[in-house]
Amino acid sequence: MFWTEFGPNLNQIRSFLEVRFFPTNYTAGDSDVDVLLHSGHKCSWRRAEMLRLVQEMNQMEHTITCYCGICTLNLVDDKATCHFQCGCHSCRQKIQFGEIKGGRKTTPLPELFLMPSRLHEAVGIEHMKAYKLREDASSTQVYCTKCWAILGVDHTGYHNKIFLNFPEFCNNTGDLSLPLVAYIWMEDYNDSIGPAPTEDVPLFESTRYEQEDKRAFSIPEIANTFAEPDAPIKGYTFRSVVESLEEPTILGVQEQDNIFEIF
Repeated sequence: MFWTEFGPNLNQIRSFLEVRFFPTNYTAGDSDVDVLLHSGHKCSWRRAEMLRLVQEMNQMEHTITCYCGICTLNLVDDKATCHFQCGCHSCRQKIQFGEIKGGRKTTPLPELFLMPSRLHEAVGIEHMKAYKLREDASSTQVYCTKCWAILGVDHTGYHNKIFLNFPEFCNNTGDLSLPLVAYIWMEDYNDSIGPAPTEDVPLFESTRYEQEDKRAFSIPEIANTFAEPDAPIKGYTFRSVVESLEEPTILGVQEQDNIFEIF
């Protein structure tokens, strides 16, 4: 049968074809997509084109999506290169802003993964918005403006090679099997914020002292992840997404601020 060539997940295929064949300002109804699907049964060139698109879709199965599914980052390389739990004010403030806008409730010591930056494509860019905590911030975070999931964070020191992702505050189907590497920036964390860390891994208060910095970068996952690439990263990346958006909105939040008292 014709449908067996498309695999078992017909709903996913229908959604993929809807995105590819209908303009962003047009909401395709079920009948519209069904006509498109059935046309492939009668028309060999459309059938071949649809099969090619579905093969492409299957290659892009590793994604970061928002809660509502309107925004998607299709990952070229889905394997996380580093895994931290971070105690810094800035990470919590990024998550807390999403919570204030209607996203998931903040966790005190969030998990963060560094993901390779290259993307096949980004879907739903018109529903993405960039923010910075303050004018001089080195990082820019991107939210879905419908459900306020955090899709990712870029940083000037990432060299367009990686981006940061909070999988507790989006849906990440990439390879997150890498064990926890370290607790970082724990000078901003205390018992009034949350429970004590429990994993037997290195813990860094900061990296402001040379000794701490050397210890941190003696860990292979950290050294490899943050090493400057031998050549500029080419192609479509998470930074490409950030640069395609309007200039980031500055929240005007300082490190010690209680963001819940500001918004």
